[in-house]
Amino acid sequence: MKIRNLFGEETVLSKTCSYCNTEKPLFDFPKHKGCYDGYDTRCKLCIKERSKLTNQIRKTAPPKPDVCDCCGKPPVNQAGRRKVSLAMDHNPETNEFRGWLCNACNVAFGLLGDREEGIKKLLDYNRRYKKRKKK
Repeated sequence: MKIRNLFGEETVLSKTCSYCNTEKPLFDFPKHKGCYDGYDTRCKLCIKERSKLTNQIRKTAPPKPDVCDCCGKPPVNQAGRRKVSLAMDHNPETNEFRGWLCNACNVAFGLLGDREEGIKKLLDYNRRYKKRKKK
């Protein structure tokens, strides 16, 4: 919901949670410096529920390995220097633990929609490009 102040400027009083897709008042969202409006995209309730779920999955997960379960490389920061922690990956539909991923693999998988379908589309695209290049 937006309202106009005395100067005609619009002020947002609510936003929609990116997890539950429910419009809620701004006070239901924690502040977040990295977001365009200064508030997290997830409501406080969804963050709390997600945290509980993550902790439950973590209890059943095997210990963290030294390398990423996807690419087989040790985790490093963006500069490629200091070792960082692996992320716990889980199936968002079944909440089943899948593996420990480095940041690059975790982000890539998430951007492809966490599904095999997205990965197949990327592979098909890459194969089409290679075929065009050979001609």
